[in-house]
Amino acid sequence: IGATEDFFDLGGDSLLAVRLVAELEALTGRTAALDAIAAAPTPRGIAAILTAEGFPWQTADCITLHPNGPGRPLFAICGAWGWAVRLLRVGRALGDAVPVHALQPPAMTWPAGADLPAMAAHYVREIERRAPRGPIRLLGTSFGGILAFEVAVQLEARGRSVALLAMVDSAAPGSPLREPPPPAVAGSIEAAGRRVYLAHLAASETYEPAARFGGRIVYFQCQRSLSRDVPSRWRPHARGGVDVVVVPGEHGQFHVEPQLGAIVARLAVELAAAAGARQEPDALLQREHAPERTIESVDAELA
Repeated sequence: IGATEDFFDLGGDSLLAVRLVAELEALTGRTAALDAIAAAPTPRGIAAILTAEGFPWQTADCITLHPNGPGRPLFAICGAWGWAVRLLRVGRALGDAVPVHALQPPAMTWPAGADLPAMAAHYVREIERRAPRGPIRLLGTSFGGILAFEVAVQLEARGRSVALLAMVDSAAPGSPLREPPPPAVAGSIEAAGRRVYLAHLAASETYEPAARFGGRIVYFQCQRSLSRDVPSRWRPHARGGVDVVVVPGEHGQFHVEPQLGAIVARLAVELAAAAGARQEPDALLQREHAPERTIESVDAELA
């Protein structure tokens, strides 16, 4: 591996990033955050951070890619153990025209007893701080899809338009959490991930939506999904129905090929359509319930 090769381009993901940062922490004795890998994803960049005065590795509530992109931003929420690193691969694949804000729990922790609406309210504040006007575009992966749904409902209650609500293989409200706990890696990284995972697990067990989403859900269902009937469980929660897009691969593999390419191709179509709609809320509400698609039909559509 060369000094300027990119961790993510080499196939790095959240699990490998956890291992990398844990080893750096063990070697240096300094508390690290996965955010550092996002900010400096090369050996040379990591070395520069390690030797910088003050060692500024702090966990942010949001990691932003392409902040100066000309397009409307996409706000993305990752799965049950919180770290947003894998979402950066989606942002990179979408290109530098689309700003991507990958949201994380505040300092990788939630207040004791925080329920899912309270967690979503935190993300709503983060979103409105970065996008005070205009329609909002949301993506949630696995458990993050449930959070993205509640964020969308709360935004609509505040009078905001949600032009896109997309989720990847996310369990519907009332279903058990479908994401395994973070791996056993020694150090503060593991402790943070497990703390957030347990908070998300408890929140998912008690969550009951207070309202329906006014638009349409774009649901990416993995070909080897943990459950095939989840889209039908989401339909009662969205007035615009559920548009099912079957993508290759297994649950939790949204950041690697071939699933990454299939998701990004459809996201690009949806983002372009949302940007071109003059009356986005009305356009969403008038959509008919879309039939479930097969791998073959999705491939033909994207081609």
